[in-house]
Amino acid sequence: MKILLDISTLGIGHVLPQARSGVFRVAEHTAVGLRESGECELRFSASQGYLLECLGYLQATPLFTEYRMYPPYRALPLLGALFNRAPLGAAKSHVRFAIAILLRRLLGSKVFFAAGSPSASDQADIYHSPLHAIPEWIDYRKLKVFQTIHDLIPVLYPQFFLKFRPDPSLLNALAALTFETNILCVSQSTKNDLCNHMRTIDPGKVSVLPLAASEEFYECSDKAAMLSVRRKYGIPAEAVYFLSVSTLEPRKNIALIIKSFVRILQEEKRTDLYLVLTGAKGWKYAEIFSELAKAEEFLGRIILTGYVPDENLAPLYSDALAFVYPSFYEGFGLPPLEAMQCGTPVITSDTSSLPEVVGEAGIMVKPTDGDALCQAMLSVSRDAELRDSMKRKSIARAGLFSWQRYTQELLALYKKAL
Repeated sequence: MKILLDISTLGIGHVLPQARSGVFRVAEHTAVGLRESGECELRFSASQGYLLECLGYLQATPLFTEYRMYPPYRALPLLGALFNRAPLGAAKSHVRFAIAILLRRLLGSKVFFAAGSPSASDQADIYHSPLHAIPEWIDYRKLKVFQTIHDLIPVLYPQFFLKFRPDPSLLNALAALTFETNILCVSQSTKNDLCNHMRTIDPGKVSVLPLAASEEFYECSDKAAMLSVRRKYGIPAEAVYFLSVSTLEPRKNIALIIKSFVRILQEEKRTDLYLVLTGAKGWKYAEIFSELAKAEEFLGRIILTGYVPDENLAPLYSDALAFVYPSFYEGFGLPPLEAMQCGTPVITSDTSSLPEVVGEAGIMVKPTDGDALCQAMLSVSRDAELRDSMKRKSIARAGLFSWQRYTQELLALYKKAL
């Protein structure tokens, strides 16, 4: 079984660390799981034209260092070297995008990455895109085609995006679906949304394939590691903290977390209680900073760490009093699962896919109910027995999800389609 997997997301994330979001993790675990399974011959494509970036990712990832570009266009590495050395400054991202468009038009259907020395006539059996639209050069007569849909947020909630103009990736992917496309959704919630939005889709062609948290997220008991992470991000050694991990953007409902935390400080009069907000700035975050400005009296108790790499997150999660995530909508919800895998009590929303992920392990509230969120945070902060119970349930719940299971179910769907 020969698989052609689009790794455009991995190439982009390789050069832009802030793009290593949940979608990046899913694409990477898909690639790694298929490669390690030994059940298929795995090749990669770069449907968006980011050939240089994808090649860089493969060369930097030990599992894929033997992969080479075919045909071996020798001018491309030279182009990459010139681009990396050019003093482009702030224009670099624009030039990168322009090069990608040019390469997509010229070479998109001709270039792939493979280990060994494949024959140009040796066709793949399956094409799988973890995010971007199925390219127009894909021939459904020769390939079984799979498209992963993570969520329908840009369609259902355009108000969460700048000028109501979301990233077109999802819109393009939906437009490219045909009755022959095998569709993978990361949750039952996303499948329901998709089938309700596109009533021409046969639900029988849509499979639910739950995700998992990486093994990098574990219950950390290393006091030195936790203290080191606290120092790195300015969290006092004596602080007891609520944690939230997400991009700073309106869908994550961070403003409500800040309001609830301030109410708790006003009621509890505790001097050791902190709120740690982890994540890079996204878009439309004015309300978040407006709430911070209103909380001037407690600004020293609210810590914004910015982007935190995965290797620092396990100690950060494990050391938290609780993880707070009242998102308005999720396609799956990896951060709550990561927190649970670290043994951290989770407070989250009762909407979209989050009940599928958290189950009975966490406390769920309506994302518009500030009183309920405040009460949940108070309950967890006051009750050690409740925290211990939630901790045990979190670890047990997280154990139901694994990337090994994901890979085996994906391979079974591939085989079924052939």
